[in-house]
Amino acid sequence: MLKLTNITKDYSIGKANVCHALKSIDVNFRKSEFVAILGPSGSGKTTLLNIIGGLDRYDSGDLQIKGISTNKYKDRDWDTYRNHSVGFVFQSYNLIMHQSVYSNVELSLTLAGIDHKERKRMVLEALKKVGLENEVYKKPNQLSGGQMQRVAIARAIVNSPEILLADEPTGALDTENSEQIMDILKELASDRLVIMVTHNPELAERYATRIIHFADGELKGDSNPVSSEELEEFENYGAELQPTAADDARNWFLRLFSKKERDKSKGKKKYSSMSFKSAIKLSMKNLITKKVRTSATSVAGSIGIIGIALVLAISSGVKGYLNNMEEDSLSTYPLTISKNDTGESGGNFLSSIFDMLGREDTEDLDKYPNTDEIYTHEVIGGIIDKIAEMAGNKKLGENDTVTFSKYLERNFDPAWGTISYDYGTKFNVFYKFPENGKPGAGEIRKVDPFMDVVGAVQGIPTQIMGYIEQYGDFINTWSEIYNQELLTEQYDLLGDSRWPSSENEIAIVVNEYNQIDDYALFCLGLKGITDINDTLQGSAVSGNLTVDDLLALKYYVAPDAVYYKSNDNGETYYYDQTFDTNDKGQLTNLIASPSAIEVKVTAVIRPKKNVSATCISSIVGYPHALMEATWEKAKEAPVTQKVIKAEETEKGSWKTIVTPDKSYTDFNEFLISLGVANENEIQKISIYASSFENKQNILKLIDKYNDTRKLDNRSTIKYVDQMANLMSYATTMTDVISRVLIGFAAISLIVSSIMIAIITYTSVLERTKEIGVLRSLGASKKDVAHVFLAEAGIIGVISGVIGIILTLLFSVIAKSLLTVFLGFEINVMIQWYMALVLIVLSFFLSLLAGFIPSRIASKKDPVTALRSE
Repeated sequence: MLKLTNITKDYSIGKANVCHALKSIDVNFRKSEFVAILGPSGSGKTTLLNIIGGLDRYDSGDLQIKGISTNKYKDRDWDTYRNHSVGFVFQSYNLIMHQSVYSNVELSLTLAGIDHKERKRMVLEALKKVGLENEVYKKPNQLSGGQMQRVAIARAIVNSPEILLADEPTGALDTENSEQIMDILKELASDRLVIMVTHNPELAERYATRIIHFADGELKGDSNPVSSEELEEFENYGAELQPTAADDARNWFLRLFSKKERDKSKGKKKYSSMSFKSAIKLSMKNLITKKVRTSATSVAGSIGIIGIALVLAISSGVKGYLNNMEEDSLSTYPLTISKNDTGESGGNFLSSIFDMLGREDTEDLDKYPNTDEIYTHEVIGGIIDKIAEMAGNKKLGENDTVTFSKYLERNFDPAWGTISYDYGTKFNVFYKFPENGKPGAGEIRKVDPFMDVVGAVQGIPTQIMGYIEQYGDFINTWSEIYNQELLTEQYDLLGDSRWPSSENEIAIVVNEYNQIDDYALFCLGLKGITDINDTLQGSAVSGNLTVDDLLALKYYVAPDAVYYKSNDNGETYYYDQTFDTNDKGQLTNLIASPSAIEVKVTAVIRPKKNVSATCISSIVGYPHALMEATWEKAKEAPVTQKVIKAEETEKGSWKTIVTPDKSYTDFNEFLISLGVANENEIQKISIYASSFENKQNILKLIDKYNDTRKLDNRSTIKYVDQMANLMSYATTMTDVISRVLIGFAAISLIVSSIMIAIITYTSVLERTKEIGVLRSLGASKKDVAHVFLAEAGIIGVISGVIGIILTLLFSVIAKSLLTVFLGFEINVMIQWYMALVLIVLSFFLSLLAGFIPSRIASKKDPVTALRSE
């Protein structure tokens, strides 16, 4: 039973005027009856209905439900009251047009938290009561007016409410449909309270069991008021249900049900609440009804995501290319530790000095001080401190390569790569030119080192010769092959080639176009002195070769020890300058001497496709066995044996036995010049890592060595990682450019978010009546906010997915364009986790964009919302 006591409701009209909608209304309603409220427009009928239904609030007085006052009701209590106890039937149906008949009826059950299986049973049962069991999946716009009103009734009764409120339910229907609706309402009034507002007195007299007349906000008549006996019974019943000390005053509502009614409510939540899943479903259906706008908004919203994703994809591709280049270059750019190196880990002494020169010692100083005092910037002192730090107990910048080499022998894992030791020795290469078409019958000339080849040419202009002398030492024609596995991975064999397998076999390298540099032709002996002169005069080198021509080549390798001769039967030796004049007789004897080694070309090799770096940095690659053989030949040479024996007899006596080509500081330096390797004089250690991961293992090994040395206050090893430095600069530049571009792209992302906020607000305006319907069904303000937040979030996810899909498409185009413009291939592809992050980012930005519109929606007055069109 409902009891209204002294209910008053006023509305402000402008700043000064007040409309008294209800004036001290006192009326009671039975648990089960059909009440018709008659009265002219503006008499307060609908206002009374909205207050009874909890859509509107009374200003004063009291509304009691089963003897319990609602004066202390909060919003959540009113929401639950509407969802569990009240059903609304409106004149204009107020169906959600983008939902099916089934979904419209189901909505209040979803808010009540009833499980899916039970919801389906209850929905179908309600539709059957109103004769629409065959129209379950139609949309409201596919129904007649009478059918839509029956859907509204089914929605109102599906939750078995105690009170059914009908506001002009037949106002928009013809006579036949009106009578059908009234028959349904009369039948429903048999077990519940039905209150109907109408302008039609005939229908009221025919169907209602009680008629109440309203005028000017006052109750003017009641055909069947509640008796004093009924009221006394009602008040006694209500006293039993008053909250006790153990009750939560806000959750007393479920105690109002009788046992039978509590059984019906099993599975319902104490408070009505729409799950986020239901909010998503409702919003998704609304978006589907506006496909064009949803698609346009999503595509526009994806622009910022596309911009950021493309930048990340290109940046990732560039970094991947740099990483691949660095890994491929491991075979070309090793970690190097030089005996007289002045480098620190990854840098060098000079860079440290420049750093000191550029560093500002201004910790305690202000910029542009307001003073006449001039301070001293310490530079020299800092440099001296740096020199002292680097020098330690040894001479400046010297690495103890011998001790470190022994450490490597004990701890280096061969799987990590290869170690190459440079003892400072070199060898000379000679070639016997053909004559009259007969190979090896002509003159003998030195073809390597390069500077020696050019030095034999007469008539080179002084200016050109100056440039050659300046840069000629950087031209490396012969280099060591240190890893057969890398050779196989990086090179293809051409023609009848086979890999060098002994000290007498070498390989010649051509580029991807099967070309050999012109200067290399001179160093290979394939072009003579005349050809060099012509080239230096501007003439192009003519004539092509075949793989077989190269495989037919053979050379003679000898250490510098062969240049020393004796005129006194081996008592003393001198450096024979005539060898440098390319004297044919002398060179013939040289290549026939025991110190010379004949080598043959067994392989012509070419870099494989998609290999960005290779392990041979010259034209000719030779096995380590050849270098060891030259060491042995140099050691066995007469001059070497003589000076070693003399030095063993008397220290320093070697200087009286030999007249060298230049002055040497000590005996070891002279032996190195002869080509003799000394294990205690390692000039440089080169470590070639087999993979980027193994390079990290090698660096950890070096760090461990240095840490141990520091504990004992001993000198550490300084290494140079040239490729890492280059890659570091390139990666830094890539990061900087990427951040700038992402910043620009983020602007469009912000604009997209603003646009989504506007679209969400537009949706709020378009769905104002739907907001009123949801509130009438018991949806809370939070539920309404969730609906529009869900809509914004869905648009965000769709925008993110579209952005990633379009990025994948544009990545293919970007890859092709970059390949054309840059000349090398970059794998433009966004990482999956970055794509996921961007979709999530789009989702959360859209939620943020939808926050204010959703708050506006949740604040809308349900009564006002239901009146909107």
